[in-house]
Amino acid sequence: VCVCVCQSSLFSHAATDTPQIVQVLDGHRAPVSQVCWEQDTQPHSPTQPYQLRLLSADSSGRIIFWDVLQAREVANLIETERKGKAPRAVEGLAWLPGSGPDPDGSALVLYAPSTLALWNVATASVLWKVEFPEKISSFALDPFVQSRVVLATASSIFLLDDFSPRKAPQNLKNKYHVTADAAASVDGYIASLYTPHHTPPPPPPRQELYSLPSLSLSL
Repeated sequence: VCVCVCQSSLFSHAATDTPQIVQVLDGHRAPVSQVCWEQDTQPHSPTQPYQLRLLSADSSGRIIFWDVLQAREVANLIETERKGKAPRAVEGLAWLPGSGPDPDGSALVLYAPSTLALWNVATASVLWKVEFPEKISSFALDPFVQSRVVLATASSIFLLDDFSPRKAPQNLKNKYHVTADAAASVDGYIASLYTPHHTPPPPPPRQELYSLPSLSLSL
């Protein structure tokens, strides 16, 4: 099943030689900016089939948790404390797998211009938020170390090495400045890590980085 975005609606269709629309997910009222499938890694059988579940976010900051096959909204993730204030667009979205008492996992969300928040998907509640002193353009989870997240700005990156779903990161001082060309390379590299089923390109050339002795090794 593939999902196509058209303004504020999402269309799911079967990936066949003659694509056919399966469902229309029509819950947003603002342009959709991010889409993220659940990473279901559990074993399944004919009696316990895979669940097609999706997170979608729009420019007004609204995030919808979808049951795709039923075209049903399971939950809405909305910053209720910002009522009366200008909406904040969602510029990054990742679904973290759940386990134990929290099987639905959590959603890591980047709000414009510089807020990183973690949501409990099932309860639609914010677990924590952190603010950065600069505009953040994108982020990526380290595929090898679960406690690391990289965030890119126009001229630098932040490396969080204490990321955890249980508490907000405290070490926000790991900041590395890069050249303009390297900034674009880092941002593209982060985007490639964030794209499912895609082999990332080699890390940016080390000689273009001022102080990134371990970035190419850890990502």
